[in-house]
Amino acid sequence: MTLPDEVWQTLDRDAGRLSRRAFRLLLASLAVVALAAGTVVVGWRTLTDPLTPDGSYSASATLSPMRFDVTFGVRNDGRVPITIEGVGREGEALTLLDAWAEPKTVQPGEVTTLHVEYAVADCRDYVRGDWPLPVRIHRPWGVQTVYVVPDSMPNPDAPTDYSFTGDHDPYELPWQESYVRRTCAPHP
Repeated sequence: MTLPDEVWQTLDRDAGRLSRRAFRLLLASLAVVALAAGTVVVGWRTLTDPLTPDGSYSASATLSPMRFDVTFGVRNDGRVPITIEGVGREGEALTLLDAWAEPKTVQPGEVTTLHVEYAVADCRDYVRGDWPLPVRIHRPWGVQTVYVVPDSMPNPDAPTDYSFTGDHDPYELPWQESYVRRTCAPHP
């Protein structure tokens, strides 16, 4: 069935079309939403992960009892002061013995020192792979957990003299594996 030309001519061409005012309001609303989304993304990246390792660290491992400790610096790369409320976690065959931060309140751009000490219960069954260290921080809008990765010691099985190209050391292990392997070196 087809409609005659007279019916088509009586139809309103502007039916369903936005008025100029409504169209401008829609464009302005979309611009505000895009600007707000951009601000949230940039702000979120700046404010969510404010702690980055500064490259300084010291570590030790003892064979009896089987323990290791790591002390390393992190910088507050955020835009607001943070207060560190807790550091560390336990894992398979790793018992957290001690953990602290000094100073606890860190201004933007300043460095704080984090320390963790672990006992190794089993030299064969421990956490392997990526295992970032949780740090609970308090900021003006509440408490949040961020994750940092301490520097690792060289793999104890690495040759004494080697070179590599690229950004990744082929003998590099995740931080906790390198310390557990050093602690357990003489143990099976």
